[in-house]
Amino acid sequence: KQWYQRRVAITAGGVVLDASLHNRFGFIQFDCPEVARRASEEMNGFLFEGSRVDVNVASERRKKRQAGDILSSGMKKIPRKQVSDCLVIICSRDIRGYSDAILHRLKELGMICDSLFWTESMPLTNIISDVTKDGVLYAVVLTEKSTSDKTINLHVLQGRNPKDFRDVPINDCFDLLERDFKKAQMVRSQIPGY
Repeated sequence: KQWYQRRVAITAGGVVLDASLHNRFGFIQFDCPEVARRASEEMNGFLFEGSRVDVNVASERRKKRQAGDILSSGMKKIPRKQVSDCLVIICSRDIRGYSDAILHRLKELGMICDSLFWTESMPLTNIISDVTKDGVLYAVVLTEKSTSDKTINLHVLQGRNPKDFRDVPINDCFDLLERDFKKAQMVRSQIPGY
């Protein structure tokens, strides 16, 4: 409950009037509808303790019964076999087209991918640390600079030597990802029940 209150208030910049958590569903009431919408956009897809947070503004029927807007957030545990191979962290909504193209190419490699719009209230190192613990293999960070330079910032998160590759040209990055992902798939195939 405290995490929800703190995270949503920081992300959306509004006042949380009330927050409750029941059966892995959180309900947060804000002081105004705009803050609820902003929180919904910013927090949807966020990872928390191995669970993806699905965020929606409550239905119209529910809004009429209670004052203010309520943010409904359901946390769904991701089964082990569905953990993403790659998290694409998008640092600006202005580069959506570039990020979509990168996601498409990653999926062509056979990767399960998720994306997250980064805000300054979420330290990038914390996000990368969280997804590393969840077993995500790669984090790709896309900035406006990487868009103009046609580069990618790649974090290889698993293995003996996790590495960071900064400003790697797109084709070189995908060559590296293809080779490394094939090795990771071979290792995974040897793990019983994976």
